[in-house]
Amino acid sequence: MFYAEKRRKILSRGIMSFWTTWAIGIGSLAVLILLAPLFAAKYAPAVAVALIIILIYLERHNSLAKCPACFKVPYLVQNVLIVSALILIASVVYVNTFESFEFTGAPFNVKNPLLPIFVVAPVTALFSFHFMVKQRRSSFCRNCSFQKGEAYTHGIYGILNRRESAFQIKLLFWISASLTVVVWGYYFTQFINININDADMFFLVWMPAGIYVLSLLYLAARYYNLWVYYCVHNGLSEIIGTNGSVLRFLIIHNENLLLATPTVSTSKPLADDNKVDTPMKIVMPFRESLPVNEAHSMFVETTGIRNAEIISIYESHDSGMYNNLFHFAAFVDDPNQATELIGGEWYSLNEVKSMLRNGDTSATLVAEFDRIHTIATTAKTYDYRGYRRYNIKSYHPSFHLSDIRNADIDFGDINWLYISTMNQDKPLFRFHRLMSRLLRAST
Repeated sequence: MFYAEKRRKILSRGIMSFWTTWAIGIGSLAVLILLAPLFAAKYAPAVAVALIIILIYLERHNSLAKCPACFKVPYLVQNVLIVSALILIASVVYVNTFESFEFTGAPFNVKNPLLPIFVVAPVTALFSFHFMVKQRRSSFCRNCSFQKGEAYTHGIYGILNRRESAFQIKLLFWISASLTVVVWGYYFTQFINININDADMFFLVWMPAGIYVLSLLYLAARYYNLWVYYCVHNGLSEIIGTNGSVLRFLIIHNENLLLATPTVSTSKPLADDNKVDTPMKIVMPFRESLPVNEAHSMFVETTGIRNAEIISIYESHDSGMYNNLFHFAAFVDDPNQATELIGGEWYSLNEVKSMLRNGDTSATLVAEFDRIHTIATTAKTYDYRGYRRYNIKSYHPSFHLSDIRNADIDFGDINWLYISTMNQDKPLFRFHRLMSRLLRAST
């Protein structure tokens, strides 16, 4: 009963976060569109920069939350604001340096404030289209999967987040594309660069802001109905088949991995359960944690192998408290005994990598191997601050399965995942470190 009530509260907050993140992200664009006409043109980029800093702070604060929301739309808006700010800065510099003209041929009136909608609408349409095409292959989604783990991304939160973020980005694309056509059509047919009249304010300021308000009302109704369906009428049964935790062991001997190939089901030939995976998985009632000694006892009880060395790799928690994954490695001395008692076949590291590239393995095994490989090679290349251990840019360390046992690395520490994407070899590394320290201090 305790878990059921706690799950309902967490899911309720999660569904509300879909509306909140939309309000934060698209609201930032609306604020820029509304505020910029109130100031001189040279201050418009400063408004955009201030909004970028606020969004970065909110994203950092959200990432530290126990049940973080999907910040894909605000992240998209960050990119939009950065590009828009650069375009606005270039526009201000250009019109104040050269005798410039409008696209219609009329002289540019430097006394008029900038109207960001001309830039924001097409830039938003381009970024949202890019995110629509990339979907889960975007760097943002990949980093999210890295940091939050497979239990989160494949649990109820992950399923709803993927669906709703895809819907919101598609909605954002159509809104921004439509606004681009309307405002630029108005510019070429009706806009006269003498002053900003009432018609200009309506089409270029009030109408975009009004569409933002309407989108808030529409999504409020959508997510209220979603909340009623999942939290009141218990529609979770259509998504979550079982509630519980899964204990996974990677069976390792030297540089070989024990894997099992299940019989392919003709009814679902592409299902993840029909792909190569570890043969050692234990399903149990929901657990919030699992110590190594208990995992070792369960391994011995299930397999009969007593002399295996059990090492905890990392844990993958579902913040919705439906499914947790506990990832362990079991180093065995006798490979023949392991195949006899557990089943499966031994594969070399190169063979495993080949199967991973060809998509022959389960999504969970892909995520496990990707995380282990990324953290192991990153920790060999960079220190904990992101600086190179060796001043040799061509140095690329090798990876061995024995690194899980021998290397002094915490595979549950997501800072290594951050360093893999932001390190000394990346542009603006010191700027990102400074911003990270400032945001960490403020949160």
